Amino acid sequence: MLIYGPKVKPGSLGHRETFADIGQTLATYFGTSPMDYGKNML
Repeated sequence: MLIYGPKVKPGSLGHRETFADIGQTLATYFGTSPMDYGKNML
């Protein structure tokens, strides 16, 4: 996954446990309700 923006610190996000992390990150970014699974990467 590639994350870009002025507030993003350069570096590796490391090994993610599940693709649900992507969904949780998108839910946070768009301001929707948190999902049951996944960890926000922002």
